[in-house]
Amino acid sequence: VTFAICGGQLAIMLTDFIQGTFCNIVFLVLMIFMVMQFNWETIFETLTVHAAENPGQSLFNPFDTTGIRDFNIWFFLMGIVLVVLTSGTWQGQSGYAAAAKSAHEAKMARFLGVWRQLVQWALLLFIPICAFTFFNSPQYADSAQTVAETLGTLHGQEASQARVPLFLSHILPPGLLGLFAALMLAAMLSTDDSYMHSWGSIFVQDVIMPFRKKPFTEKQHILLLRLSIVFVGIFAFFFSWLFKQTEYILLFFQITGAIFTGGAGAVLIGGLYSRSGSTLGAWVAMILGSGLALGSIALQQCWPALAPAVAEYVPDSAAQWLLARRERFPVNSQILAFAITLTGFASYFIVSYIDRKVHGTEYFNLEKMLHRGKYDLSGEHREVWSAGRIWKIFGLTDEFTRFDRLLFFASLLWTLLWTAAFVAGTLGHFVFGWQPLHWLRLWRGYVMLGFGLGIGTTIWFLIGGSADVVKLFRALRTRKRNDADDGRVVDGRNAGEEISAGGTETATGSSGD
Repeated sequence: VTFAICGGQLAIMLTDFIQGTFCNIVFLVLMIFMVMQFNWETIFETLTVHAAENPGQSLFNPFDTTGIRDFNIWFFLMGIVLVVLTSGTWQGQSGYAAAAKSAHEAKMARFLGVWRQLVQWALLLFIPICAFTFFNSPQYADSAQTVAETLGTLHGQEASQARVPLFLSHILPPGLLGLFAALMLAAMLSTDDSYMHSWGSIFVQDVIMPFRKKPFTEKQHILLLRLSIVFVGIFAFFFSWLFKQTEYILLFFQITGAIFTGGAGAVLIGGLYSRSGSTLGAWVAMILGSGLALGSIALQQCWPALAPAVAEYVPDSAAQWLLARRERFPVNSQILAFAITLTGFASYFIVSYIDRKVHGTEYFNLEKMLHRGKYDLSGEHREVWSAGRIWKIFGLTDEFTRFDRLLFFASLLWTLLWTAAFVAGTLGHFVFGWQPLHWLRLWRGYVMLGFGLGIGTTIWFLIGGSADVVKLFRALRTRKRNDADDGRVVDGRNAGEEISAGGTETATGSSGD
């Protein structure tokens, strides 16, 4: 909290760059160590034996996961849909999205993020694979027994999620263990300060400012932003103190994220990519999405006490079913988040349609609000090349430089490569009867390719990021700020915009500030 309120978004960006570079270098070192410690032959053998002994619980064949309760193929299929429906709505990234130099730069940041995380995703996949091999291969039986004794002192969800950290504490030598601890501390700090700053800013800019007619002074505005960040920190402290975790952390992310994304996905997609939305539809979607998510979290927390109470008033068969699942709510958070998001979309478009029919609401001039087309006052939409209509459908607009286009196509090809792998795997399973070894080779290729490319991208981001830091400070010395552009909307225009004598709008400063 102290870091976020004293340094602000600029300090967060700079330290996140340093942290990200440091983390990627440590990731590479750890990946090299893990590859040297665990060979793929032992990994293949361990995973294959486990899959043969536990039908429906394969850890590498997505079509043999029916016996896995949470992370089966349905988890991933619902995840694909959620990624699309909630794209761009995650609040923790809003600070960076709002700090972009232009809309084009914000778009390019999304493409760059694909490559920055290659080595991170490779390691985060490989570490659990190595941990599973460690605990299940006869080759590591003696060492695994020592760690298992420590795990035996823990219970339930705590023991399940302590397995990989305890494995790392045992397998990593001094020095590497310290590097990993430093990596986790740096990642925690950069994540928490970014999130707290974003959430605090969202509260002020998107909750308070829309209802305020009179602008704050600059000092009042900054003070309010800092107080809101402090409030987020206080809330986080008491929430983490009182909240009892009942599911895996990844599932916890899904249901808590749905408090906002459950309705925000519909509002963003409906508001920006359709002409049918209305304010009332947006309100209903947000309230319903948030309400259902909060209600689901409360139900999960109360379920151990609630299940026996409900069992007394239902038939015996239903009572037995409830009591057998009293320790944890029977529907996991991925399913709940999926249902909540679909409900948010349905409510948005249904209510908006009815609202427009009843009140005859006119369509909002979105081009004017976003300064696009003839309303572009900033000049940021500069034409570098003439993008054809087909390319613009895919998001490849006139602002893309030659390198931007190269990055665009590289990112597109990377996505298409693994989409093709998914399709090939599906055909291989249903048509050609793929053997387990095919799936294992596919995953090995994914991990090792990400690791290999990650070496190059880490060097690329270190050099390019350092150059961009220099450019940032040069821009800050000359850039003029428009203090009147404080986030309010006045008569359909951003505060800080004026009407010229000729009746056209002008901006007294850059809206990017």
